[in-house]
Amino acid sequence: MRFAVNIVIMIRNDIQAFIRSFLDHLTVERGLSAHTTSAYRRDLGRYAEFLTGQSITRPADIRPAHISAFVISLRTGSTDQPALAPASVARAVVAVRSLHRFGVQEQITVDNPATATQPPATSRRLPKALSLDEVQRLLETTDPATPLGLRDAALLELLYGTGARISELTALDVDDVSRLVAATGGAVVENTAGLRLFGKGSK
Repeated sequence: MRFAVNIVIMIRNDIQAFIRSFLDHLTVERGLSAHTTSAYRRDLGRYAEFLTGQSITRPADIRPAHISAFVISLRTGSTDQPALAPASVARAVVAVRSLHRFGVQEQITVDNPATATQPPATSRRLPKALSLDEVQRLLETTDPATPLGLRDAALLELLYGTGARISELTALDVDDVSRLVAATGGAVVENTAGLRLFGKGSK
């Protein structure tokens, strides 16, 4: 019991011990992968280094202003560290928020100074369209001579021809396809009824 109490006291008075305890929690109790844990370790290592530069040695001494200053330092960079991309900054903020949430849950700290800190918004890139050659090569990967190949060819043709989402096609009723094919006799007929796809919100 005294050993456990001494461990808690050490964690409460040492940011490095605090971070090590959290990383152990991620590995042992939450079972996160080595890759994910490594990313947390890297981001929290930067955080600990920043706090040391601010003369902060105990988790309880960390204030929201310290975390805000840390985020700004990640965005702007320094002579020792280049500025990080928005996605990398967001990942670091998530790590810091998780660390302090753990601190409150384990009664290492009373307050969570990262509650109001939000990850920066990351820009969304538009999807890259396939070239005609790439589409042709994709269609040629199927074997229409087999039932599965014929199915895959039909799905790929529908994806390319309609711009539908994969989830919309997989939710398509096979009977709807059969009725359409039967109505046209398998031929391409203009002005025939098409297929109805249901997307987000049943639209």
